[in-house]
This record gives sequence, C-alpha cells and structure tokens, in this order.
Amino acid sequence: MKNKLLAISIALSCIFSLSACKQGNVANNNSEKSLYVIQSDPSQSNSKIIKLDSDLNVIAEKKVDVKSIAKGFKNIDSDGKNIYITTEFMNAYSSEYLKKILKYDTTKNDISYINTPLTLTDTVSCDKDSIYTTYNWSGKCDLFKIGMDGKIEAAFTFDESGFSPYTKVIGNKLYASYSKILGKSDRSAIYCFDKDTLKKEYSYYMDERDFMSANSIIKKGNRIFLVGGLNNSQKENGVMQVYDEVKKEYKSYKMDYKANSAFLVGDDIYIFTTETNDVSFNKGIVYKFDTKNDKLQMIKTLDKSFYSVERIGDRYVLVLRNKLYLLDDSFKIIKEIDLKNDYNLEIIAV
Repeated sequence: MKNKLLAISIALSCIFSLSACKQGNVANNNSEKSLYVIQSDPSQSNSKIIKLDSDLNVIAEKKVDVKSIAKGFKNIDSDGKNIYITTEFMNAYSSEYLKKILKYDTTKNDISYINTPLTLTDTVSCDKDSIYTTYNWSGKCDLFKIGMDGKIEAAFTFDESGFSPYTKVIGNKLYASYSKILGKSDRSAIYCFDKDTLKKEYSYYMDERDFMSANSIIKKGNRIFLVGGLNNSQKENGVMQVYDEVKKEYKSYKMDYKANSAFLVGDDIYIFTTETNDVSFNKGIVYKFDTKNDKLQMIKTLDKSFYSVERIGDRYVLVLRNKLYLLDDSFKIIKEIDLKNDYNLEIIAV
C-alpha cells in the first residue's frame, strides 16, 4: 500500500512539474523576445527605435539621426541580435544616407551604420555574417551580398525587367520572390541561391498572369510558401503560391483580401489579410493553412484593418498607422497603445 501511495505521489509530482514547465514555457515564450518599433518621421527629423516588452510596455527608446528609415519593400531584418534597416534621406537623393544600412544592436541599444558602395539599398535580409540587399531602380534588378565591412562579396543580376520585393535567408539558401513586368504577361517567380556565392540554383516562374508582390517566404519540408498580394485590374487579392522543390510544380491559393503577413506555427501557416491599410476601413481576415492536408480555411474576422503584423510568443501585434494592437492566441484584442506618430510604423520581434 505504501509503495502504491509513493508511486501515486511521484506520478502526481511529475504531472505538476510538467504542467509547471509547460506553463513556464508559455510564459517565457511571450517574454523571451522584445518588440522593436521603427518609427520614421521625415517631416520632423524625429525617427526613433522603440523597445517594448510582450505586453506592449515601453522599455527604451533610441533616437535615429536619419530622417527616413524602413522605407521600401522588405526594409528590416534581424540576425537574432542586431536589427538591420534600410535608410532614406528624404528629398536628398544624392545623400550619403542612401548608401547606408542602419545597424541597431539590441543588447546595447546602440546604432551604427554600414556604408555600402551601392547607390541605394532597397531591401534587406541577413544572417550573422552578411547582409543581402536588392537594387530595384535601374530598369533591372540587382541582388548583392554585402559583408559587415560594407564591401560587396557577391552579386547577381536578374535577366528580365522586374523587381524583387522580398528575400529571406533559410539555412544555407537565399530565397527571393521576383515579379516580371511585361505588360499583359506579368508573372511571378521564386529564385533560390546559394547564400555564400549567390549562384542561382533554380528559378521557377508561376503561370499567373497577374504579378504577385510577396511579403512572406516560408519553407516547410520540400515546399516554399510565398504569401502576398496578387495584383489585377479588379482588386488586390491575397494569394499563397506553394512551390514543391522536388516535384517542381506549384499551386495557388487565393484569398479575398491582400495577405500581408504569414507565420508558421507547428504544421499550420497563419495568414493575416486586410481589405486596405486605410484607417477608414475596418476589416481583416485570418486564414489557417494546414500543411499536412493542404487545406486553407478562414478562422477569424477582425474588426481592424492593419498595415503589418508581427508574432511575439503566442501573441500577435497589429500595426495601423500610429497604433499597436495586441492579440491573444485566439486573435482577440487584449490591449492597444497609441505611439502618436503620423507615419506608418514597422515592427520586428527579436
């Protein structure tokens, strides 16, 4: 009897311990990262980086001596410690700032700049050793790998007229979405490069006639998921293009509104779509894509439009103009804050 009671006691202790650990992981999952808001104010030269905790409490602020930052396509990325941001000096296109990439050290709350030989840095993605940027304004699109000293280490020129709005480092590969602009034959593509050499490993053009402007790239198994907006003459729909690297084929999934953020959570991809970024419209839809069964379903209607979304722990943060909205894991708004800014904010969790 004593042995049975001892066994039960041990079992219960284990259960409570596991439960505590699980709850602790959830709590830590929300608090282990901080949220960084990039606030650009070119009219007042009052740009700054704001650090918040997972409950949207302001922890620190850092003033930036550049009028306009985080402008362009994919304009911000992080290697887990540093945040890299594109810069733009408003109404001064010959300015030295156009060539610079802002580097923000999250551990020191410190700002420095990486000077590049480029005319303009239009997008940014990174790993711990290099920065990758595109230049989309010369009638063609160029992709560059830049060292932390600002020197170009590798380059690639896309051979057709178009632009690359989004790149992402995944493992030892660099993936780039590409939109070819040829009038009635606009098409979208996925490019895959060796991230060290920028040697093209493959490119695949989708059959869609309307070009896609991607803002998320996710890899799951042998498949690449490109999420964004599909532009046509009627309206801008949301679309997810799924490319199988082994079968060399793709499939499209369309949504009613433009998709502007996507997150992989386990085997599911959560896609946030919005009717418009305008504050006068109040509608967004959250979709869930089951990667095991290839099933897309609408799971939540939001009464807020938004500019972008970030995930921090098991929560989400919506950005609309000067406001941030904190959503729980059931997508219910549990808090909102006003940062009193007249320009769109950018956010990243690190």
